[in-house]
Amino acid sequence: MRLTKVFGLAAIAAVAAMAFIGTSTAGAIVLCKELVTTCPAGSQWPTGTQILGLATNPELLGGLAIKCADSTVVGETTAASGNPLPAKITSLAFGILPTPTLGAGCTGCPFGLITLVHANNLPFTASLELQDKTVDKYALVATGKATVLCTNSKHEAQFECGYERTILSPITHTGTHPLHSSSGNLPKIEINAALTLTLGSEFFCGSSATWDANYVIYLAHAGGGSGLAWPAL
Repeated sequence: MRLTKVFGLAAIAAVAAMAFIGTSTAGAIVLCKELVTTCPAGSQWPTGTQILGLATNPELLGGLAIKCADSTVVGETTAASGNPLPAKITSLAFGILPTPTLGAGCTGCPFGLITLVHANNLPFTASLELQDKTVDKYALVATGKATVLCTNSKHEAQFECGYERTILSPITHTGTHPLHSSSGNLPKIEINAALTLTLGSEFFCGSSATWDANYVIYLAHAGGGSGLAWPAL
């Protein structure tokens, strides 16, 4: 009788432990090659997957009121799964397609051209977080500093404006891209964030700015292969 009771308690404890492990694993986020709620094992992108995003007509509204033709962002996952799923942003550029000519297509510098928008401390830290499992609601969380360099017509530096902020941006499935003309459900990172000035003159830069851009994730690379990617469980 005593052994039976002990065995019964052990079994209950084991079941409880398995339930706990199952719950934490089920909540892990992955990048999936399909637009699904739960990603099949064969469709999951691995650690180190590079993702490419494009924003059309991004704006940095503040003292400079910068508007550009487009902006590209490159990110990379640093784990195969997790909640949050850890990643980093390795490139951020503004310009004209197909490869941004930095500064081209941008307006807003009082002395002439914007030749460069870059990150002081790339890579940014970033992660994908699950906001609401019932509706596949995800968000990008990223922290870093970015510097805008304004030049004159001779491409001589005039002044810099540096901004910093941790942003939380929702990810929807409403993105489109010229490479996927028939698709209207690509992941779209919707950024509308207030930035704090950390470098430069408030007279030219403003004490703060708002970054307004929607980055559509249009391609993923890993292990010699490429395709589409969506966050999933």
